[in-house]
Amino acid sequence: MYSSEKKDFYKNKLLWKLDRNKLDFSNDLLFDEQEESIKNYLLQYTAIDTPPAIVFWSNKDLWTFISGEEVVSKHSGTLHRIYLDDIKKRIKVPPLVKQGEESKMTFNFILLGNDDVRVWAPEGKTIFALMNILQMFPLLDEKR
Repeated sequence: MYSSEKKDFYKNKLLWKLDRNKLDFSNDLLFDEQEESIKNYLLQYTAIDTPPAIVFWSNKDLWTFISGEEVVSKHSGTLHRIYLDDIKKRIKVPPLVKQGEESKMTFNFILLGNDDVRVWAPEGKTIFALMNILQMFPLLDEKR
């Protein structure tokens, strides 16, 4: 578990990085801008003192959020989670994705950390924004 200072620092960095991506739909990804029903649903999957900061939402069975502590993704009937520090700047596109100009906009999963935790996001600019945001982790050397 991270200290509250570290969680706040990471959350601020997440929001800063999202803003730097200059996406037309950045506000739609903010947890605070989600419908109350979505917020209440996602809060079931996070620590009480660590609400999500950024949300990628399709439906109750397909979503991902990033908090100041971890990435949590639900897809394929399973919950996948990884602490931000465990990403260790390792972000990969799954091996089934063809490499080439046209393939870059057709994947919606990435693999994080040494354990290749599979995380979902909508394809196109959104998944590239997710990759860009997460590649900065870890930021601090302190222990959880």
